[in-house]
Amino acid sequence: PADVVIRRDYFLCTVGDSEDADAEQTTIYKVCLTTGEQLGKTTVTNGYLTDIAGHPKQATTYFCVDENSDPDRIDPQRFKVWSLNEESMVAQPTDALGTFATVDPLGRYLFTGIHVKLRRGSSLDYSWLQLMPVRGHVDHLLKYGLINGVPRYEWQRPAPGLDGAGLLPDPAGRTVCYLARGGCM
Repeated sequence: PADVVIRRDYFLCTVGDSEDADAEQTTIYKVCLTTGEQLGKTTVTNGYLTDIAGHPKQATTYFCVDENSDPDRIDPQRFKVWSLNEESMVAQPTDALGTFATVDPLGRYLFTGIHVKLRRGSSLDYSWLQLMPVRGHVDHLLKYGLINGVPRYEWQRPAPGLDGAGLLPDPAGRTVCYLARGGCM
């Protein structure tokens, strides 16, 4: 997952231990490309940041936050996707779910993936998602239409691959590839 979104005059970057489930916060900084001056920041609490994805046509960035505090009880509803207004640096939660995300090159769709490696003895709340654990992993792909930058659920695909690591949309925005370390299902 990328931790930097680059724009024409500035970039957004994350600071914090996003791999540490016990991390209390992660900060997203807005930094001027020419001077290196900090232009703004926002802090994510109640979880750790797992991915960040910029909208190609709007000053909006989406970031994924894992709010699961108990590794033995995984709740997919706690894999939150937030929306960040890059001008005001105000973040707000969306209805989207995911541990990694990408926006298609035309800015029409937000694709998110959920990847969870289950520990022996851990439980998984299935909620409304059609989750299918395979060989100790849960992998899931979701698509959201973007209406004025707000994600609206369209469809989901269970088990698109094994041990997901990210998403890659094609340049025309027609399809998305679920990058899986363990192959496709």
